[in-house]
Amino acid sequence: MNPTSVPTLDFEKLKPFQPRTFIPAEADLTQAETVTDFMRQLIDRAIANAPEFEQWILDRSEFDAAVSQAGSILYIRMTCQTNDATRAEAYTKFIQTVVPAIKPLDDQLNKKFLQLLETYPLDADRYEIYIKAIKTNVALFREENVALETKVNLLSQEYQTVCGAMTVQFEGEEKTLPEMSKYLLQTDRALRQKAWEATTERRLKDKDKLEQIFNDMLQLRHQIALNAGFANFRDYKFKAMHRFDYTPEDCKTYHKTVEEQVLPLWKKILEHRKAQMQLPELRPWDHAVDPLGRPPLKPFTKVEELVTGCTKVFEQVAPELGEQFAGMAQEGLLDLASRKGKAPGGYQNALDESRRPFIFMNAVGVDGDVRTLLHEGGHAFH
Repeated sequence: MNPTSVPTLDFEKLKPFQPRTFIPAEADLTQAETVTDFMRQLIDRAIANAPEFEQWILDRSEFDAAVSQAGSILYIRMTCQTNDATRAEAYTKFIQTVVPAIKPLDDQLNKKFLQLLETYPLDADRYEIYIKAIKTNVALFREENVALETKVNLLSQEYQTVCGAMTVQFEGEEKTLPEMSKYLLQTDRALRQKAWEATTERRLKDKDKLEQIFNDMLQLRHQIALNAGFANFRDYKFKAMHRFDYTPEDCKTYHKTVEEQVLPLWKKILEHRKAQMQLPELRPWDHAVDPLGRPPLKPFTKVEELVTGCTKVFEQVAPELGEQFAGMAQEGLLDLASRKGKAPGGYQNALDESRRPFIFMNAVGVDGDVRTLLHEGGHAFH
């Protein structure tokens, strides 16, 4: 599986979940001037009663969803083909111009919301989490962090571009790194070792570049946290991501539990694997192959077969889920095959205005791809 064609990703066909009443359909929300004009309209709007306040919230929500979707589309296009200069430049322009222009005005909108809330209280059951999130955003906002966050976004894009360009010449063909993972499932141990070493050698070629990206990002994020009054980025990010229901201490407790309960079991599993494979020691290329020497599963050879198969699985869970997933495929909301230039990993992204999900992954024809798509499908349904 090494397709050269790139999906069209015709997002223009997506319709808003609800018709727009505030933002004109033709508005270009990838232009900073256009976006900030709508935000200033909201900032300057006079509110005289509770119904007008709620309409203001709805109009802001419409705006937020539309701009979010515009940004998501640019991000999706960029990650689907990081070596496409047009896509890369469009995303870069958005995060360098639109996002920094939005953030200070967004802070003004948040403060206006809290002021109006004092005069026109909202239903607590409906708005409790929204109010808590707005208060948190106001508390965290620092003007000096806007430029730093832009730099972090640019570094993230650079990381994806570097990884998307990684390929290996193996057995006479150019392979993406996800394609190389297939060889770790082969029963031929020498072949597995050769594939692992070739992949690692390729990653090491960009080691210095990737470490510099990491170090730069680490310093920037730490400074962002300090600017906002936190001792570290972890504590800052818990607040920024609105994790209201659990704390870093809860996570530490969870980690400790895994260390005490799961790690000993995992060590036993590895010892059992070593015995099954009759090896003096396990090496990195011995962890994915079937320990009983059975050939790797081949659940599909074409992405279309993966989509069809997972659709059937979802239908067995609930007909509605199967119908929704099939609809995603028909609407072009899946980009699943690995190819040169594609960003690493997999994700599900939300297209907020249409309330539609998009799934991105790097399928190469192994059973792990099935589990990945089922996992991302769960996010999509949610």
